Amino acid sequence: LSRLNVNKAQAAELADVLGLTAKEGEAIVAHRAKAGEFKSFDELSKVPGVDAKKLAVQRDRIGFSGQ
Repeated sequence: LSRLNVNKAQAAELADVLGLTAKEGEAIVAHRAKAGEFKSFDELSKVPGVDAKKLAVQRDRIGFSGQ
């Protein structure tokens, strides 16, 4: 199973691959643009407007730069 790099993916790809809503995908991209790249799952799970439980279910599909 390949991992989706959350520091490179577009909002629609995040939503599609990780089972998020379009709005949640956009929130991740907006947060990344403002705060910089995600370094850990913990950082990603704290993005306002994103259901951390949905992310936890897909944790093994989530990658960060260098993974």
